Amino acid sequence: METKTRKHKVMDKHPIGGSLLFSLVMLLVLLTITNIFLTPLVLIFGQNDNITLIIMIITTILSNFIIIWWFRPETKGMFAEYNLKPAMMICTCFFIYWVVGTIFMLIEGIKIGFPSFAGIRTSLFAGISEEVIFRAFIILPLMRRDADKKRMIIAMIISSVLFGLIHGANALEGADPLVTLNQVVVTALLGMCFCALFLASGNLIFCILMHALTDIVAFMNVTGVSDNGIMQGTLTKGTIIDDVLVIVIVFIVLRYFFSKPVMDATTELWKKKWKVAESEYSE
Repeated sequence: METKTRKHKVMDKHPIGGSLLFSLVMLLVLLTITNIFLTPLVLIFGQNDNITLIIMIITTILSNFIIIWWFRPETKGMFAEYNLKPAMMICTCFFIYWVVGTIFMLIEGIKIGFPSFAGIRTSLFAGISEEVIFRAFIILPLMRRDADKKRMIIAMIISSVLFGLIHGANALEGADPLVTLNQVVVTALLGMCFCALFLASGNLIFCILMHALTDIVAFMNVTGVSDNGIMQGTLTKGTIIDDVLVIVIVFIVLRYFFSKPVMDATTELWKKKWKVAESEYSE
């Protein structure tokens, strides 16, 4: 039996505005589901970060099913379809960033060590929650009708700017204002790489892994990052070196992503991820 296609009049008439509204609704749904699961567990076991991480994994899976159900039968969600080659190329750039960054930390005499369990847990939580919110919830609906270069640029800018700005809240946790401002800019730039990875690969799992691993590497700076991910201290020469390294990596990733072969492959990939009937486009 053929599944009836649900109408999405707001998104059809106002693709960008409608997509952002959908993103906001999904964020509220995610928070609601999380609280529904988490509240009774907290009452029974008390505040437990391990339980919170498990709940986030469960709500991520549920959010994917909600997206599939809402747009049925147009998409299979944030984990369906993938293009391995560009994913591996961009992941390699992240690997180079981690290695070179670690080498510079050693040269600068920065104390490094294996991240604490709390740091790893924070990295996993951030990798899952932030990629779902800032990549899947924003980029996925924006690609529904027009998977062209212009729409990809719009999606990348919106996602990355919001991703960077949310880290400005670290100043409220006691982080140095200049360090926080630097983190906002650097995070937004890295967000462009995560966007490129999601768009080119078509699968959020690559973004979650790269984001979590990037944070884990950051936690290796045992004196510069607290267990809850707050930057400590002030701007240093090492910070500036890391900023330059980020700019170089972002330039390489975007240059590769916007090359014609990758663009063509990405456009075809998103046409598979979103199977909107041609008749729908003409309405």
